[in-house]
Amino acid sequence: MKSVLEAMTELVSRGYPKDTAYRIANGELPMDKASRDARRREMGYDKKVYHTGAADITEFDPHAGVFDRADTGTFVTDDRILAQTYMDQGKQIYPLYIRDREMPYIDADDAYFSDIDGDLLSPRDELIESFEGASTNEIARFAGEEGLPGVEFRGVKDPGPHTRAAFAADKDRLLELADIFDGGDGGDIPIVYSVQDPTLIRSQFAAFDPQYKGGNILGGTAATAIGAGALMAPNDASADSGMYRSDGSKKSATGYLGPVENLVTGGTMTEFTTEWEDMGIEIPTMVPTLSSEEIEYMQRMVPGQGWDRSKPMDASILQKAKDHARMRLEQGKSPYYQDRENSVLESIDIFEEESPMTYRDRRRDRRQRAQDQRERVSGGDEPLLSGAQTANLLAGLTGVAGVADIFGEYPEFPEGDVSVEEMVLEGQRGPSLAENIGEGNYLSAGLQSLGVLPIVGLGARAAAKALRSADGITSLPINKQIEVMETVREGTKLDAPVFAPKIFEEGGKPDVRRMEAALKSNQGDLSSIDDMAERAQSVNDGFQSNVAEVAEAVGGKKAGKFITLKDGSQFDVEVKSRKSIADKIERKGLTPSEFTDGVRTTIYVDTADQAEEAVQRLGALYPSIDRGWQRLPDTGYFDRKMNLAIEDPKTGGYIVGEIQIKTPEMAEAAIPGHRWYEYSRKLEGRYDHQIPATKIQLYKKALEEQRRLYGEAESVADPEILRQLVEKFKAGGAVASPRRSHRSGIQTLA
Repeated sequence: MKSVLEAMTELVSRGYPKDTAYRIANGELPMDKASRDARRREMGYDKKVYHTGAADITEFDPHAGVFDRADTGTFVTDDRILAQTYMDQGKQIYPLYIRDREMPYIDADDAYFSDIDGDLLSPRDELIESFEGASTNEIARFAGEEGLPGVEFRGVKDPGPHTRAAFAADKDRLLELADIFDGGDGGDIPIVYSVQDPTLIRSQFAAFDPQYKGGNILGGTAATAIGAGALMAPNDASADSGMYRSDGSKKSATGYLGPVENLVTGGTMTEFTTEWEDMGIEIPTMVPTLSSEEIEYMQRMVPGQGWDRSKPMDASILQKAKDHARMRLEQGKSPYYQDRENSVLESIDIFEEESPMTYRDRRRDRRQRAQDQRERVSGGDEPLLSGAQTANLLAGLTGVAGVADIFGEYPEFPEGDVSVEEMVLEGQRGPSLAENIGEGNYLSAGLQSLGVLPIVGLGARAAAKALRSADGITSLPINKQIEVMETVREGTKLDAPVFAPKIFEEGGKPDVRRMEAALKSNQGDLSSIDDMAERAQSVNDGFQSNVAEVAEAVGGKKAGKFITLKDGSQFDVEVKSRKSIADKIERKGLTPSEFTDGVRTTIYVDTADQAEEAVQRLGALYPSIDRGWQRLPDTGYFDRKMNLAIEDPKTGGYIVGEIQIKTPEMAEAAIPGHRWYEYSRKLEGRYDHQIPATKIQLYKKALEEQRRLYGEAESVADPEILRQLVEKFKAGGAVASPRRSHRSGIQTLA
């Protein structure tokens, strides 16, 4: 047991003001969580936030920073993973509480941090100042000059440039943020604050001393168990409340895995030390060889509960910790991660459950897997058609076969491993003319009719089979494709997606627009916001289930259904809310029948073959337009989009949905990249592409940052994706793709 003086001295050394340290040490300020929380609430520190900054901060300086960041206060956010995107070497996450009751606010209306239009209002909604095209820094600096306590930024998109640690901490949440910043429903963007008055900020582990009025946040080393006259050493298992180990050495701010949240206490963990009894030393258990299940298990551990070696999970974690420590010691290194060494996070592919790889290995591995998959699909030197498939098509060159087809007696096009004998004697028969008409398959029925004419039977019979087995609607002239697409609501079934770049190549942008209008015409009965919202809800479960099955079948991953809002509630991002529909109608002047993303989702893939297979499978399920792999020529961002007509099983009506297909690396790059895109786009619109000299450097910077981020994502992408890329139609003109392939030279779509 330590004396009051010893305890006070240690507390002061860890950042506490002297008077507060004395009141803690003599028991006047109980430091159990319940007591501290009660004092916190009474003092008005209600808002939990996070700040990323240098280690050892004990008091925030609102005047710190240089150039554009000077005098802008302390920026914090209520979203831990958003704060993680600002994590860099030598920095750490500070869990904090702030008093925001008297803080002015501004609604950025989903704008990016660099271009905000809006009114700064007092908590009582009194106008303080109006801004146009202002940045968060400019607005925060104004607040400081006016003596305001800070600014609450609502609806501002402000992601940081460093996403690796954020992915390691919570990959799903980061992808949710990417979706939000890429046009997700409003109201769920994390709140950002600039705090000008440092007395409004306290550490989550602060003493919350009512008598202390200064700006000391009480550091990141608050003890969690101080009794009368005694100070217990911080326990790393108690959610890393301290930045020092029991031997007095300083802990890493990031550790091998980056800061990980303890779900019991809400604190962060970077090491989670345990004693290696055989060696008589303490070692970290949060090591890079842990599985995701083991990390999640540790997140749910109650501080101080200890390890139960009879449990397989506990035993596995401890063994991995010992093995990793032994390896480090044999290399002459400390078992603990050192902040100055290269982080293992830079060499782990967070989207693959495999051993850590270097950047070069990861790129080579991705490309090899893509080549292996293409070889499996193509079958090497094997013929494209089996004997039975060839016989089926050749037999279709006769009018007699056409008659058989009309009555449903002609064999269906067989699988590749079916023999000719099996096809003839046991194979499935195709639907008759009457069955096709009854099911709404008018295209197949029409071709069946052509097949009975002896003169045209030579071509039409084979064409009918090839159409129903492979190309489908895409074999028709563009005008016919458009006519067929318009009849979907009448029951027409399509067996392949329409490929928009091909339409553009043959008929230009007007024909693409006609095809888009044809698809949307199938939801023409949507006349109100309620109609659209109800239909979206009705179709969503079945649609998302089908997409998930397709994503899994091709080896990809579908985006999640929910995101977690700041109040802890779950928010459905797959279906547009009534508010979001109304906002878009007002902003773009659309009607509900003109929407193309009433329901939506994203599929993450590694290879072009995965994407192609997903598109074809989805095209067989839903009448759809495939826009192909498209890239913005100015920045290098690329993805593949589909729009689909989805039938409501309850009413028989349709709604148009959207699926984005992209690589995980592009999704990661888009988080910081999209804010730069938004800024450059607004400058182009505001100045009609004639950027003034006062903005040109920032404009160039925005483009350069996008090229850098998306270039990194491109460098590890499947080469076949890159060969299929076409430059996206932009600013009224078309730009031909610099890469040549079977789709080269196609000038793509708006």
